[in-house]
Amino acid sequence: WELTATICLVYDITNEATFNSCTKWLERARTQAPSGQLAGVLVGNKTDLACRRAVEYTQAQEWAANQGLEYFETSV
Repeated sequence: WELTATICLVYDITNEATFNSCTKWLERARTQAPSGQLAGVLVGNKTDLACRRAVEYTQAQEWAANQGLEYFETSV
């Protein structure tokens, strides 16, 4: 991932540890970006399991915004 320009971080909305790991992965990717800045998105996956949600939509959306990322949720 040398010279990274964009990133798509995906986490499981039912598993808070996967969300917390996004910070680590974003930091690692930024070290590879020529300017230290990345365009990208954070995607909360498994919305079909919303009854088991561990990460609130607003929590993830705020984190993404603070990191300069767009936020989306889906189920794949």
